[in-house]
Amino acid sequence: MIDRFYKDIHVYKYTKGTFETPAEYTLDRTIKGLVQSPSNVKTFNNGKDTTSISGVLFTSIDEKFDEKDLIESNGVRYKIAGAGSQPVGVTGITPVRSQHAEYNLVYVQEGL
Repeated sequence: MIDRFYKDIHVYKYTKGTFETPAEYTLDRTIKGLVQSPSNVKTFNNGKDTTSISGVLFTSIDEKFDEKDLIESNGVRYKIAGAGSQPVGVTGITPVRSQHAEYNLVYVQEGL
């Protein structure tokens, strides 16, 4: 079972700014999961190279993410690759019970 390797992972939500306050990411919750760095892998959308994958998040099928969420593991922040281009949302595929969910991640620079 992969879940025995799970560690704490932070999920940050995007907060839209106003005239008085800037937009920012704030800690939303802490989940259990595993971020694994793959070999350099490309993702494709309509046959065109879109991004290079920096990691894969393994977590519970019950976790739901929004398009702009950031995932932080060991001080490194990622966004879910292709989250904005999936017509049924980031978690559009429903795994069989007791399976884990996998999300491709892209490294993001600090301050996003």
